[in-house]
Amino acid sequence: MTLENEARRILLEEKVSDILLIKLVSRIPYISIDLPTKGQPTILIVARWLDESCSATWERTVSKIKKLIDLKRVANGNLNHLDIAVEMIAEDHMLDKCISPVTAELVARGMEMDWACIKERVAKIMESYPDMAGHITSIQLFKLGFPPWHEKNPTRRRSQAEIEAKLKRYRLLPELPYKKSVNLGHDICVSKYLKGSDGNDFSPLIGILGCWLEIKTDNYPNGVKVALTNYHIVRPAHDGFQLRVNAAGETHINAPKKGSQLWKADENGIGRKPGTPTIEHPTRLKHNFGVSKQEIMVKSYTGDLQAQAQNELDEMVTFFDNGEHVLGTIFCASGYKRRTANNGRLQHWL
Repeated sequence: MTLENEARRILLEEKVSDILLIKLVSRIPYISIDLPTKGQPTILIVARWLDESCSATWERTVSKIKKLIDLKRVANGNLNHLDIAVEMIAEDHMLDKCISPVTAELVARGMEMDWACIKERVAKIMESYPDMAGHITSIQLFKLGFPPWHEKNPTRRRSQAEIEAKLKRYRLLPELPYKKSVNLGHDICVSKYLKGSDGNDFSPLIGILGCWLEIKTDNYPNGVKVALTNYHIVRPAHDGFQLRVNAAGETHINAPKKGSQLWKADENGIGRKPGTPTIEHPTRLKHNFGVSKQEIMVKSYTGDLQAQAQNELDEMVTFFDNGEHVLGTIFCASGYKRRTANNGRLQHWL
């Protein structure tokens, strides 16, 4: 029985319905330089998300499939060197969502009069919750759906609080107030803007702090505490990093200039050097986005809420202006040539 069939059997046992795709694919990681790489063998499962009960069912199912595949892999000597992943994703996450304004026809049928009442009632309900009170800046009405033809999409209302909740869920907003301490999973990046081929500045790549390590060497007999993240996060800190901007304004990372500092780092890694570039948290991308959002809130509020929003804005700006966002310097990094012995995967470390 193939791995796909084994996965399907477990999905049916767990009563997972509306399965759209089960396929063994090779997930190739994005690498910005021309180095050989092997894709990650992955059992990709696409299904329809019915309700919140799917969360526990899907998690349990993926775990069972992964355990079975690992047993099969070990039993088959030809597959023993492979790490086969399992990924299950909702169909909605693979489809483009389209947004469009509410049509004049719908407004003419009385929605304009009804919307004022609906908007007021929604605002009162949301303001009644302590976590949302004072955080709602606007409530909008629009059409949202998957068909590119707006007339086929349902009319939706979405409050600013709902949008903000999604931004926090996907960690697009900085956590306030800013703190000097950094925890696992927090966003980090190099402390500099990137210069694009068009001459404009761009924010650097963002990664997360994976874990803390303590390293003891001859130079550090008592140990030194360092943070672990992916190597590609620190690449923009070095001379030779090239960011190409095409005619549509899209950015692409080009191979580094041959012989440059980054070209050598990709080949040989990075050793400990005095005055190496710094790493920051919060990242400037989230900071700038958060500042622009905070400025909108200051303009939207009045009275005490406006004063509170202005104080938060001032604290954010002062935190960065005083350099308190700087986490530390780059200790060392792997480069792109170091790979695992069993399957040749990249050894990302910093």
